[in-house]
Amino acid sequence: MSIVQAFLDHSERTPERVCVRFAGESLSYGELRQRALAWAAVLQDQGVARGDRVALFLPNSVTFIAAYLGIQLAGAAAVLVNTQYRQNELRHILNDSGAFVVVSDAHGAAELERITEPRTTNDEPRNEGTTGRQDDFSESRAQNRERRTESAEPRTADGGGWRVIRAAPFAGPEPPIILPKGDEVALLAYTSGTTGRAKGAVLLQRNLAANSAAVTQAWHWTHADCLLLTLPLFHIHGLGVGLHGTLFSGASLVLYEHFDATVALQGAAERR
Repeated sequence: MSIVQAFLDHSERTPERVCVRFAGESLSYGELRQRALAWAAVLQDQGVARGDRVALFLPNSVTFIAAYLGIQLAGAAAVLVNTQYRQNELRHILNDSGAFVVVSDAHGAAELERITEPRTTNDEPRNEGTTGRQDDFSESRAQNRERRTESAEPRTADGGGWRVIRAAPFAGPEPPIILPKGDEVALLAYTSGTTGRAKGAVLLQRNLAANSAAVTQAWHWTHADCLLLTLPLFHIHGLGVGLHGTLFSGASLVLYEHFDATVALQGAAERR
């Protein structure tokens, strides 16, 4: 069982159940599934395939969640990027992770355009700062080289050598669903880099599922619960506990872009 498989199961069994509320918008599991599949289709249209790495440079939003699930459904691995990072940090993480595509918004795309040094062009990531198993992607990345073309540029804005996607408009057929295996890489989460260059911690699909199984059991977290989440989704706690636990248990999530004590307390009181 993976996080994305648990989400798909809930979207099929209870598509009408509310999954996430954000900024006045409420999305059911079925609606979020449609948006996630749209993202998967756009990413595949851009040449993203199994084994690629896609960076998320976004604040908390429904778009973040849908794009994250779309990355998983496309068979790729997500690279979490702190929205406070600027040129030096961004250049390091995108180079080090070997990210093929960056999903961002207008603000993030403008910041990425300030990166003047392009990534290495040998189609292999520079992994000197990354921990974990790196060979998992080698074969699939080699197979994907021939699929990568520049034909999809109208949907993108170049940012320092990286392909930047700012939206997911897609009206085509539903893409094939690629359920990841437990030993496939799901996520690259970077350390804070306070004592040196930030290093990428490689997390497998089974790592994320095991963590969610443990936390939902410990918290007695069920589909009847609703979580108020103000932690950033680019952080492993916000994503790995808050979002994953919600999707794993089939519960609901009230998401805020950032923490505001008054707003959070008001939101909690309204849903008691």
